[in-house]
Amino acid sequence: MVAFKRGDVVIARLPDLGGAEKFGTRPCVVVQNDDGNSEPGWYLTIVVPVTGRSVRYPFDVEIRSPEGNLDRDSVADCSQIMVVDKVKVIKVIGQVSPVTMVAIEKAIKGTLDLS
Repeated sequence: MVAFKRGDVVIARLPDLGGAEKFGTRPCVVVQNDDGNSEPGWYLTIVVPVTGRSVRYPFDVEIRSPEGNLDRDSVADCSQIMVVDKVKVIKVIGQVSPVTMVAIEKAIKGTLDLS
């Protein structure tokens, strides 16, 4: 199993659930805390999928290439927070900056209406 931590950009296999959810093998930002990420008996992690489209919605966070070792400007779609099995994480390709991680946290709080 691949070791990763909060803020890492990973390549993960997201399942096709047949709806509008992001799916396929794609970059994601890990947003779960590192206690959960490093716990061997905890089989899941929480990610935000990354897409190549431009920012369109209030809960999109821009990630400019080469940040996170992404090959193009991308968007963390914080409206699609996902739980995935850790075995679906293929590899770590980079990490977002602390500034981007704060923006992702803010967007997640907005998505979930947390103060």
